[in-house]
Amino acid sequence: MAANLTYHAKLAGYHIGKKATLGAGPVIGGIAAALLLGTGAIDFINNDLDPTGTDQQQQVLEQLQTQKASLLTQISEYQDLQRQSHATETDETTLQAAQTSLQESGMRFFADLLTSGSMQHGLDIGEADAKTLLEELKSDAGDFDWGRHVNSAIPDMIAYGIDYAENLDEARADHRHEGTEALAQRFSIASEITADARQANEMDFLGYFIAIMLSALAGLGAGAALDEGGKKMRYASKPTKPPAQPKH
Repeated sequence: MAANLTYHAKLAGYHIGKKATLGAGPVIGGIAAALLLGTGAIDFINNDLDPTGTDQQQQVLEQLQTQKASLLTQISEYQDLQRQSHATETDETTLQAAQTSLQESGMRFFADLLTSGSMQHGLDIGEADAKTLLEELKSDAGDFDWGRHVNSAIPDMIAYGIDYAENLDEARADHRHEGTEALAQRFSIASEITADARQANEMDFLGYFIAIMLSALAGLGAGAALDEGGKKMRYASKPTKPPAQPKH
């Protein structure tokens, strides 16, 4: 009886020793991967929508709100003229003049919205303000075709300005703007800023993806190294299975 108990105690010890020497590499590798992944994701997660602008924030915001209201009024009047031109013999010169004025106002609004600021501080208004203004403009203008009647770049500027507003400060800070450029040039800079905001988001995502890949590779490398070391240790201290009990 005592011999039988001794044998089973040795057998249990053998299996415990065997389990304890397996899988250390993958476990530690997984921990390393998780840590690296968390580190790589910090910038991606922490780029929040900034509500704060410069000391001119309130002044510039009020100006832009006034411009937005005026622009929406011009859109409504232009659409009325369009409907009249289909129903009556409206003078084409009047309609063309209204469109030209609308195009100038539209380009000026987007130029002032996105280039007001500095290379040091970004936008004068907060990123949250810019997003709100664009969302309101898009909603209040309804199905107005900005690309056809004002400028082909505007639909993307609205979409990118809303979707990637959290990158507008950084994008603005990359562009030198003296405030003396012609309207067409200022509008072009504004278009580049929204495009850069979108690209910055893609770069954040790429960085996040690279962090994942590096984490996975680091985890595999750590796991492989530990497994190799574990093999040597297991070989040196490999538990020996006790011989089978003699048959009586």
